[in-house]
Amino acid sequence: MKRARLGALVFSLLAAGGLIAGGISLALPGAANAAPPAHPVKTVVYDCPGQPALVKPRSFTVTCADGGIQYEQLKWASWTPGRARASGLLEENDCTPNCAYGHFHTYPATIVLSGNAALKNHPGVHCYTEMTVTLTGARPTYVHGLAPVTQIISLPTSPGLFPRVQQPTTA
Repeated sequence: MKRARLGALVFSLLAAGGLIAGGISLALPGAANAAPPAHPVKTVVYDCPGQPALVKPRSFTVTCADGGIQYEQLKWASWTPGRARASGLLEENDCTPNCAYGHFHTYPATIVLSGNAALKNHPGVHCYTEMTVTLTGARPTYVHGLAPVTQIISLPTSPGLFPRVQQPTTA
């Protein structure tokens, strides 16, 4: 007799809780309106306006008008939605006697991309907003002296936007 009551109680609880025999599904309040599972965010970086988004690029141009400053041979140690880190070479035109006839020199560097901005009209795609460059060896010499060890550069946040404003740097 106790088993019969216990069986009836279990069946009642299962029915009341929304478990349905024949496929056992759990019906919870609001389950039909639940949001679809989130898709992973694709994080990209833009170098020059009008160019496609880049993911773990081997090279990256900073001065798009003349290509006088670029990063080459990039090897990415990490690439996550909020931060990416690579080592490679800064390749820079010395513009001597002028930029058209200048010579390119390379300097070892570490690059960290950071920031996270969603791209308009591209659901699930974000881009980095800032690049920190640390020169890890020799540094270029400019009219005012040696290049700073660390430079922080704002990055474009869409294919057509180009806010390259250098921020204060440390020597």
